[in-house]
Amino acid sequence: MYAHGNLNYDFYGVGIDAGKAGVRLPLKQTGQFFFAEISRRVGWKFFLGTRVFMGELTITVRPSEASTTPPPPDLGLRTNLRSLGFRLQRDTRANRFYPTTGTFLDFTADFFSQGLGSKYSFQSYKFTFNKFVSVSQKQVLAFDLGFCGTGGKPPFYGNCLYGTDNQLRGYTAGRYLDRYMLVTQLEYRLVLPKRFGLVGFGGIGGVAPGGD
Repeated sequence: MYAHGNLNYDFYGVGIDAGKAGVRLPLKQTGQFFFAEISRRVGWKFFLGTRVFMGELTITVRPSEASTTPPPPDLGLRTNLRSLGFRLQRDTRANRFYPTTGTFLDFTADFFSQGLGSKYSFQSYKFTFNKFVSVSQKQVLAFDLGFCGTGGKPPFYGNCLYGTDNQLRGYTAGRYLDRYMLVTQLEYRLVLPKRFGLVGFGGIGGVAPGGD
């Protein structure tokens, strides 16, 4: 995968208190990245593989009203990021678009290092587990559990971002970010006539600070 472009978003600061304050700093992140991954089945429907990430970006402030949010480090400077990592995945779902049974497990670990040419040295770990149970022919219960952990000295965007990856809908992605994150949610899905569907969901989670 290769991508080049810019991303506009709001920076609230790191930690729960910063997110609750609701004071945001509009940022523009411009750059490009290359990502590659290769996996091999190792048995019991597990796939194990290695991955590499290379990117460079520049963050600037977008014109807006005055903000009291402190600007992040390296504002306006071009930053290089390089990492090596691995992924362990197991998928027993019969249909990945609308699963009714089975489980999905995914664990990734990415290691950014100055020895690889990265400006920052830090580690990122992400774990996801989904389970789907058919209550009847047209009713499904779906459970989701997610964990994220960051070590080392990451940039602010290298922390765990609350509300991303379809976890805990209804939150502005990135408003709450910190070193650790734990989220879980439960969904009830009902198939209706004429290709309509109804979904009810509830979830809970949080972010927490931590050391290296």
